[in-house]
Amino acid sequence: MIYHLSAGNLNLILNITHTQIINISFFLAVFDLISPLTKKELHFFYQVFRHGDHTPQEFFPTDKHKEIARQQGYGQLTKLGIQQQYELGQYMRRRYSHFLSVVYKQCEIYVQSTDCDHTLMSAQASLAGLYPPTQDQIWNPRILWQPIPVHTMPLSQDNVTLSPACTCPRGQNYAAGWSWNRLCVENL
Repeated sequence: MIYHLSAGNLNLILNITHTQIINISFFLAVFDLISPLTKKELHFFYQVFRHGDHTPQEFFPTDKHKEIARQQGYGQLTKLGIQQQYELGQYMRRRYSHFLSVVYKQCEIYVQSTDCDHTLMSAQASLAGLYPPTQDQIWNPRILWQPIPVHTMPLSQDNVTLSPACTCPRGQNYAAGWSWNRLCVENL
């Protein structure tokens, strides 16, 4: 679903699915970018998406697949989850190439994640796909990756990511309105 909101000169495009509203992992904001569109100019871009696949955080007592989580750790991003997020970054690169610089510029992007391992790793994997190093940004020719900051804040102060500790009544009401059954049916 794409929501396009307009307020004066500000155009905001928000890509979000129902599942992503429930468990938001990190935000991508790109400021002061010029769109090649003839009628409108994009000044702000905000993207929200969910983390990649991760191991269970807990198991049923009779679950026979506990060994996977024991090896990687409970609630940790899996190889599949890393690949999903990397491909999401590549998709965003293709989709928004006319908004983003080819090379990473810290003045263009701000990334915020909830403060847990699988969301931080998801952010890093997505950024690796979004901004593969080019030219002067390659610091090691054997590692085609570059560090890009991912910001966090304590859950008690995080009023942006709709986390369980969110103190925004409107956000809590919105999140509470969704049920897992409804999400499953809508996303089949």
